[in-house]
Amino acid sequence: MSDPGADFDSLREAVASGDPAARLKAMASLRPYPAEVCEPLLLTCLQDTTVLVRSMACSGLGYKPTAAGTHALRRMLDDEPDPNVRAEAANALARHGGEQASEPLLALYRRDGHWLVRRSIVAALADETGVPAGVLADLADLALGDEDVQLQLGGVELLNRLRHDPERGAAARARLADLRGSDDHRLAAAALESLLPQDPC
Repeated sequence: MSDPGADFDSLREAVASGDPAARLKAMASLRPYPAEVCEPLLLTCLQDTTVLVRSMACSGLGYKPTAAGTHALRRMLDDEPDPNVRAEAANALARHGGEQASEPLLALYRRDGHWLVRRSIVAALADETGVPAGVLADLADLALGDEDVQLQLGGVELLNRLRHDPERGAAARARLADLRGSDDHRLAAAALESLLPQDPC
């Protein structure tokens, strides 16, 4: 039987080499290992000059959550110049769930005008459980006010998430009903579909 410690040593060496291809291959092999031992390798790759390496490091920190990794992802939302990496950092942070993740993403949506980043935030928070209803409502309002139709459709999806919320449900259903009369047939259709009875199966 092979020694898993020896295997991990080879991954450390690959990351330490600084070669982007080796780093990508090493990160793809981290899945069986616990978050605490993956953390330093992923944090190192987060500083790489190659966009794809930084993006994959963000993704890894999303699936291998640690306190230091969460802090690094939140820092990337502010400091990372490439929108592809910011979008991946947003996706990764959303996986951590709850208000701790969703509030920073809502703030990022407000200040980051890049469509890819905004779409990633809306899609990620629409899919995650544990997002506060207030965050979903604020994000839905922002998305529906965006010029990007895909973001508007994402706003409809967020309202659909809120339909049965004790505090926000009535307002969400009313907004969806209004959107059925939208001049944009895509929004009207999405709103109509969201108001149809849900199949219990």
